[in-house]
Amino acid sequence: LKNLPASIIRNKCDTLIGVNVSPMVNEKLKPSIIEIALRSYKLMSKTNTIADINMCDILIESQDIASHHVFNIKSMWEIAEIGYKEALKAIENYKSTNI
Repeated sequence: LKNLPASIIRNKCDTLIGVNVSPMVNEKLKPSIIEIALRSYKLMSKTNTIADINMCDILIESQDIASHHVFNIKSMWEIAEIGYKEALKAIENYKSTNI
C-alpha cells in the first residue's frame, strides 16, 4: 500500500524524482463487489501516496495512464511513451524553476 515510498529515501538524496504510475481519477463505479473492492484499494493506496508526493522535487505523473488497465500488457508501449513525455515535461519544468 506504499506505491511511492519517497519518505524512505528523502533524506538520502539531493533531488528526489517520484514516479506515480497509479494516479487517482474520478471514475464511475460499476455495481459489483469486485469494482468496489478495487476502488477501496485505490483509495487506500492514494491516501498513503499524497504525503510522499509532496516530498518529491520532481513528480512524474499522468492522468492519461489511469485509463489503462493494470494488467493490460498490450498497452505497455503506449504507457511508456506517455511516461517518457511526462518525464521530459517534469524535468524541463524543474530546470526552469530551479536555475
